Amino acid sequence: MFQSIKISSLRNSEFVQFFQHLDKLVLKYDATALGIDAVYTPLKNNSDKLTVLYKQKMGSDLSEEIAMADKRRDDALNGLFALAKAYKYSFNETIRTAAVDLCKSIEFYGDGIARFNYAAETSTISDLVSKWRNDEKLAAAVATIDQEPWLNELDEANNAFDTLFLSRIDESANNPEINFRDIRIEMAEQYTTLLKYIVAFSLIKGEELYKPLAERLNVLIGEYDRMLDMRKAKSNANKEAEVTENVNE
Repeated sequence: MFQSIKISSLRNSEFVQFFQHLDKLVLKYDATALGIDAVYTPLKNNSDKLTVLYKQKMGSDLSEEIAMADKRRDDALNGLFALAKAYKYSFNETIRTAAVDLCKSIEFYGDGIARFNYAAETSTISDLVSKWRNDEKLAAAVATIDQEPWLNELDEANNAFDTLFLSRIDESANNPEINFRDIRIEMAEQYTTLLKYIVAFSLIKGEELYKPLAERLNVLIGEYDRMLDMRKAKSNANKEAEVTENVNE
């Protein structure tokens, strides 16, 4: 009766929005008249709670600052890597060798350091900076292609990000809110139960009573499911492009 969707794959903003849309549909067709209010009400309460919590998190000054700080270090990392890759094609053998050594040291950590989660990216950049400054061969390579300004910027940006990130941890620890993830897990279970009740009652009371709501819920589910499929396809295409680029280098 209902299409399937991997609710856990929705980002927080999408998760909140999905259930806001679902709330409007259920309210339009009267949960009490459909006999599903007992299972719908707990889901609605959690949806309202999650919406408030999400707005609070997005409204935090630290969240915006952290996003900006993360972009700053990503820009520094990507710029540094781009320059090193460009120097790999230098006509000067010394410069070319230095660039190859630096690129290899970055590639050691895998593709897309900037796409790591916050904590992993912080530790990876710290380790990279340490190697480029303390490993004799890499330090010489940095000097050869004049990468010190970029390396300093990367180090400063990473430290600035880490300071803000720790500040938000302190802020969250001092705020006795219910965990966002826990609410999501509970809502996913309540959502599944709600659909099961609609299916069961449609068999007992007649499908026609529940058909209008079911049809519109399926349209809603389909829209979000297509969005997830498009994101997955785009991610796969990017990975294939990266593999092709690496093969051609």
